[in-house]
Amino acid sequence: MSQKVLPTLTVDGFVKTVPQTCDYLLAYFFLSQYSQSNMYYGKISSLAYIIQEHGHDEQTMLLRIQSTLTTLFNRYFDSVEASASIDRDKDNAAQYEIITNLNVRRGNVSYSVGRQVSLINSVVQKIVELNNG
Repeated sequence: MSQKVLPTLTVDGFVKTVPQTCDYLLAYFFLSQYSQSNMYYGKISSLAYIIQEHGHDEQTMLLRIQSTLTTLFNRYFDSVEASASIDRDKDNAAQYEIITNLNVRRGNVSYSVGRQVSLINSVVQKIVELNNG
C-alpha cells in the first residue's frame, strides 16, 4: 500500500507519520459534527452523532464506535483493530467515559493508540491519551 497522507487545515499541512495521523483522526472523530458539511453529509465520522443515535443502547453504541473507527482508519492504514468500552460513574448516571483502543499497521510499522473520552450529559468534557505505542 502506498503511503497515504492526511490533509489538515493546520500548520502541519499534510500529515504523513503514523502517530500524527492517528492523533488527527481520533481528534476529528471525537469533535466533528455529523451535519457539519453539506457536501459530505452522511459521510462525517462523529462520536457525537453515534451517541445521539445509539446512546440508549450501550452495546449498539460500542459496536458503531468500533466499526466507524475501523472504517475511518482503514482509509490510511493497512490493517486496523479497534475496540471500545464504557465506564459509567456509579454516583452520576449522566457522567461516563468511553475508552477506545486501536492497533494500526502501515507497512512494517505497528502502532497502538488509546483515548479516554470523559462525557457529561453526552457532551465531551475531556480527552486523555492512554498510551502511545
